[in-house]
Amino acid sequence: MKIEIYVDTISNKKLIREIQYHVNGKIKNEYYYLDGELHREDGPANIWYYDNGVMCSEHYLLNGKYHRDNGFAKNWYFSNGIIDDAEYWINGKLITDPLQIFVIETLGTKIK
Repeated sequence: MKIEIYVDTISNKKLIREIQYHVNGKIKNEYYYLDGELHREDGPANIWYYDNGVMCSEHYLLNGKYHRDNGFAKNWYFSNGIIDDAEYWINGKLITDPLQIFVIETLGTKIK
């Protein structure tokens, strides 16, 4: 495991980046923390990788809550990199209403 300081390019906040590795030396997962909670504004706060280096999943969180204004907040991928499943989340709430999904996809607008 490796711990380092990461500066978020949007907020300029200093985050803790924790990296764990597969036995083969490739990155297994990355976590970004602010004040003990998963948080990152310029990318996913939690990323998992297959041992071949392909991304397995990515999760966008702000202050410990799943959130993304302009896309899926939770993404899962097959080992060949093709998306398997995804979910929209705003402020810690799963979005399933087609109208709200339309707004996110077309306008990138925050839904309260």
